[in-house]
Amino acid sequence: VFELVRPMVSNVLDGYNATCLAYGQTSSGKTFTMEGEYTLGENTEGCVLGPNAGIIPRASAALFEEITKRKGEGKKNMLR
Repeated sequence: VFELVRPMVSNVLDGYNATCLAYGQTSSGKTFTMEGEYTLGENTEGCVLGPNAGIIPRASAALFEEITKRKGEGKKNMLR
């Protein structure tokens, strides 16, 4: 599911607005899909994304990865 959201991260850094909405019946797994399970790690970041990480932590990690990647390429981020 996250692969459908990943392009939104790049679009946000290009200056576009993006929204990911979870909609569905009660107890259908919306919260788990968005948040998932967090695995705490011993690294400097403090969190390791496990196989059950949700869209929010994956998008957050992808955002910072993309910022770092763009800095290395000399590209400008439109995130404010």
